[in-house]
Amino acid sequence: MLDRPALLLAIGTVTMAAAMVGLGFAFPPVGSPQSPLVVQSLGFPPQIPNPGGPRLQLTVMDVAATPIVHLAATLYLETPFDIEFPNVTQSSPLFLGQVASTAAFMIGPWPYSCGTSYTLEFVGMYSGGAEFDERSVAPLTCAQEM
Repeated sequence: MLDRPALLLAIGTVTMAAAMVGLGFAFPPVGSPQSPLVVQSLGFPPQIPNPGGPRLQLTVMDVAATPIVHLAATLYLETPFDIEFPNVTQSSPLFLGQVASTAAFMIGPWPYSCGTSYTLEFVGMYSGGAEFDERSVAPLTCAQEM
């Protein structure tokens, strides 16, 4: 049986977690090692049709205690699609709780299905020089064309 302070802490933790989920925060799967990033969105925002291909947008939040100074991702469709985060640099690191977003045109025929979850591989470097290579799964959302 929990004593009163421990019980209040447990209730407060569950309440905070429920509030964060209600605000749109995502959590890594239970039992998995802590990933440095949480995917907030992967998809095609509203856009004017482009004959070359749609513009894909990827937004992630840093949940690592150490700042991230380099970040790239690969979206695994039938063929891997590489995505760079040019604004995450040594002089402009991504800190805990901050969000980074990038967009890239998917030129050519890319087979994808809206609403389907796809694997993303993130590679990057922390400010201390340690590298990471993590995988995540996120649903691909598709907005209507303008």
